[in-house]
Order: sequence, then structure tokens, then C-alpha cells
Amino acid sequence: MGSIPEPQSSVEGSTHPFKVLIVGGSYAGLSAALNLQDLCSGLPPRCAPQPKEEDSGAERNERPQFSVDITIVDERDGFCAVGIEMAAELKLVQPQLRVTLVHSRDKLLSSEPLPDEVKDRSLELLRDAGVDVLMGHRLDRTEEVTDEAGNRCLRVHFTNGHSMLADQVSLAVSRSVPSTTFLPRHVLDDEGYVKIEANLAFAPSHFAVGDLVKWSGIKRCGAAMHMGYFAAHNLHQLMMQATAKTEAEKAPPKFLELDEIPPMIGLAVGKKGVSYWPQGGLSSGEEVMKLFFGDDLGFSICWNHLGLGGKKAV
Repeated sequence: MGSIPEPQSSVEGSTHPFKVLIVGGSYAGLSAALNLQDLCSGLPPRCAPQPKEEDSGAERNERPQFSVDITIVDERDGFCAVGIEMAAELKLVQPQLRVTLVHSRDKLLSSEPLPDEVKDRSLELLRDAGVDVLMGHRLDRTEEVTDEAGNRCLRVHFTNGHSMLADQVSLAVSRSVPSTTFLPRHVLDDEGYVKIEANLAFAPSHFAVGDLVKWSGIKRCGAAMHMGYFAAHNLHQLMMQATAKTEAEKAPPKFLELDEIPPMIGLAVGKKGVSYWPQGGLSSGEEVMKLFFGDDLGFSICWNHLGLGGKKAV
């Protein structure tokens, strides 16, 4: 995710900044970039778990500041819950449409290590929202046809022999393939996920975060932003080590390390939400939707967590 060059001169005010490459501009990449920008500007990282306090000028000047060039190359992968949320949201905003969700397995969220009660409740709420659901139907192919009224549409064929007509077909990836072919093969597992240590490193001065890493837990935006903050902190630690002028300052970097992440999820299903984590168990309803997603499918929650509406790091 990033590399630390040898400093060519004094770093503060230097014309030779650290150069950091971030591949992936979604939650994890954006979190890493913003938190690293904060740290390099002498500010507290915006996604740190401790309460944020206003910085005095003296406190800010005590923090080491670095010149840094951050480049983001954006790519996106799919997520298993997106089909459920997209179908329910489409039915909510266009109730006159017939919306059908088709799933190849006998349970929704079949790729996730969640209790059956979570999957069953998600199906119940999806049907309550007015979405037709076909379980055990695997897509075979689609073809353009003309219906009885002479309108052009798509005939969707399934491997079990069933077929149906549709105006639009959207594919929701249940098991995404990480875009990691640019990395050395030895740092990847058999499915292409990056094999990281608890400090998110997979090679010296290189870190991986978000959906493309091999780590426990369901791939969620909350975990991605958490990883991005950890990676930013750890990169900043390497910068301080690289620019140390005394032996005491050259002490090993103090990396943040991930714990194992238990399976947990928050799912938006029309006007209601489903949530689950091991300690809290299963919850669902309109109050869950409000708590986890607000009024805009979580946009404001993520916006505020990343501090995008607050002070800029300068």
C-alpha cells in the first residue's frame, strides 16, 4: 500500500516528501489517506478511538510533521449484502416496480459466517418490503427477446430450467475476486487475498487493508476504516524511524495490531434494518435502521467518522 524512501534531506519543510501509493479508494484507502494526512500535519488522527480534543498550537508543534505525497489508484470490488440492500432500496423508492432478488443458495448471506436466524430474518424483511425472492436459482444466461406487447426485454434463464422476463438485470457479486494480480504471488493466498500480519504489513514498508486482505470477520466499511487508521499510524511510525537523528529516536516502531474480528453485520432492508454481533445477538426493525444507517443509508455516519465535513489538515 505504501513505501518509505530514504530521506534525502531534513524532512520538515523538505522538498523531498515521502511518497505513499494507496491502491483502492474506498473506505479503507480513504481512511488511510486521511489519517496519514492528519498525522503528517501534526494533528491527531481523525479515526482514532479515543475522544477527539481540540489541539493547541503548542501540542501540534510537538508532533513530528512530514511532507508527504499521497497517490490513490481507485478500484472497487463487490460485497455480498449489496444485492439485498439494492433490491430493497429500489422497491422502496419505486414501489410500482416488480423487483425480484435471485439467489443461488437456500439461504441469503450464504457466504458469511452468520447464524441462520440472521439470514432468515433478512429474508423475512426483504419479502415484507415487497421484494420477490427466488432461492436456489442459479443464473445460466440472459437473452434479448420481445414480449407479448412487442416491448424489448430480457429473458433470464436459470440452471434449474426456470426462466422469467425482466426489463433490467443487475449482478451482485457474492464472492468478490480481489484485484491483487499486480502483487507478487507469494504474498497472496490461493484466492488472491493478501496475507497480512496483525500490523497489516505483508512486506517491509508495505501494508494492505480492507476487502483484499486475508483476515477474520465479514468485509464491512467499519472494519475497513479501522484498518485504514491502523495502516496510517504504522506508516507514520516508519516515517519517524526513517528520519530519527538519535539512537533513542531509532527505537523499533510502535505498531498498532489488529485483533481477531468476530462476524458482525448491519444490513439495510428497505425501511428496516438487521444487525448482529456475538455479544448483542440479532436485532431488527426501524430503530435498527435508524441507529446503523440514519436517513441516508449510512452516508452521513461515514462522512462524519472520516471527518470530511470538519477541519482540513493543512
